[in-house]
Amino acid sequence: MMVFHELGHIIIAKCYHLRIHRVGIAIRPIPHPFVEVSQINQKYIRNVFLFGGILMSVLIITTAWLTGIISQEGIYYGMAFHFIFEINPFYSDLTQSFKMIDEEAFNHAKQKHIEKGKRSRTGTTGKPMNMQYIRDQYFDRYRFSLPWYIHFSMWTIIIIYLVAPFGLRMAVLET
Repeated sequence: MMVFHELGHIIIAKCYHLRIHRVGIAIRPIPHPFVEVSQINQKYIRNVFLFGGILMSVLIITTAWLTGIISQEGIYYGMAFHFIFEINPFYSDLTQSFKMIDEEAFNHAKQKHIEKGKRSRTGTTGKPMNMQYIRDQYFDRYRFSLPWYIHFSMWTIIIIYLVAPFGLRMAVLET
């Protein structure tokens, strides 16, 4: 499923003529597949690129259901797993999108990194300055903040709801 998800990002990148730098599996902050493209300056294209993977996953699961390859229960659990994975507060396309929405904080992290780079040629990482480092700095500001705790709480509630047996969910809804 994750291969199709990443394929969705690649297709969107090709449609918008974005340069694809790398495709692979990153180890940090948590293991995850990724598609790295050149910097996207337009918010609309950035969000279309980020949600292209989700759209591809929904398309694949819907096609599998319509052709009878998987049952409705298989679709439910496939989509539930994908949804849980995709909205996790630790590292997902959703958190990537949140980072880009808060341009002021992102630009602050970028400026801070540039100032550090003026003091030493490579900044604090020992590597030349790059956008991924700046994004990671912004993500560090988001993680364990009030919005992150709200995100984490909602994610936990969604997991409990999606994984709970169907009868239990109906009992909760009836009360």
